[in-house]
Amino acid sequence: MLATRKFKALIILALVISLSFISFIYIKALIHEQKNEQVLSEYQSLVNKYKLDIMYNRLNDPIDVDLRSTQYTYDLLSRWKAISIYAPEFIYPHQEIKENNWFKVDEVLENNSEHMQAIVDQMYEESTIPPDEARASSGAISHYILYNSYESQYFSEILVDLDIE
Repeated sequence: MLATRKFKALIILALVISLSFISFIYIKALIHEQKNEQVLSEYQSLVNKYKLDIMYNRLNDPIDVDLRSTQYTYDLLSRWKAISIYAPEFIYPHQEIKENNWFKVDEVLENNSEHMQAIVDQMYEESTIPPDEARASSGAISHYILYNSYESQYFSEILVDLDIE
């Protein structure tokens, strides 16, 4: 009877250890999957913003992601470059694009935001198109670059007037 009790205790202990080990492996896999989802989410943000193609292999660890430019991306970069030619303080990320480092490209655009309002004001002042009281927000440049849209009145005409577009 004592041997039976010890045997049952050993079986229960073995089950507890086995369940703990299985739970540990499951939780570790779940955490790994969440990290992959977070990485993919960060890449997806870039894909949406710069209209990139994305290819990835979830079997690799860490997850292998490849971003590729599309025609829309090239058009976007062309608009960015045109603004940087007009206003050299608005940095164009030649090297980062060449290296296909879209996180750095995005960082350059974010850093450029501090110059956007001054550039928009300069554009409105130098152009003969808008009336004196006309103005636009700094978002006019980012909307133009990222979406090829003209957030404010006169902006498309100003781009043509200043030979930016």
